[in-house]
Amino acid sequence: MIEQRAAERRGRIRADVSVMGTVEGPSGEHPMVLLNLSASGAMIQTHEPPAGEATYTLRFSISKHAYELAFQVLYFVQQGDAYGWRGPFSGVSDKQAESIDRAVKAAIGLAESTLRAWKDVVAEAQGQPSAKITVGCTPAGHDIVVAAQDVMDMGAEGLELYARLMCELETI
Repeated sequence: MIEQRAAERRGRIRADVSVMGTVEGPSGEHPMVLLNLSASGAMIQTHEPPAGEATYTLRFSISKHAYELAFQVLYFVQQGDAYGWRGPFSGVSDKQAESIDRAVKAAIGLAESTLRAWKDVVAEAQGQPSAKITVGCTPAGHDIVVAAQDVMDMGAEGLELYARLMCELETI
């Protein structure tokens, strides 16, 4: 069972990132840089050594999604006054793991945006002219929402251009 979980962790897509955040443990909360991320674990850099068998809380944001995850240090290394910690997350829900996995894929260019079929979008817009319509999803999982009247004004090509722009702005 332990070997299966380790194989699953290693099988997850990882992304090299450079994201500021915090790590909280027995000695308090400290700044950290998230260096590597997968849906099952991370590698961080901080100026504090880990304290034994403690469980830590990592806090960071990627693609406008905030994460607060329990983290267990399996390995650490010291280089000068910096410490690199590596380990798995614990107690991550399936929804959180899916969100992290999508952020990782977006960071390395594997996630794709989605755009609903024009006939479905226009039918919803015509049926609810004062509503906001979800027309698609960005690579990082954010809904692309447009006012129904704007959907009608843009047309199919304009809506597609708008959705592409929203996806490109997400990566800036």
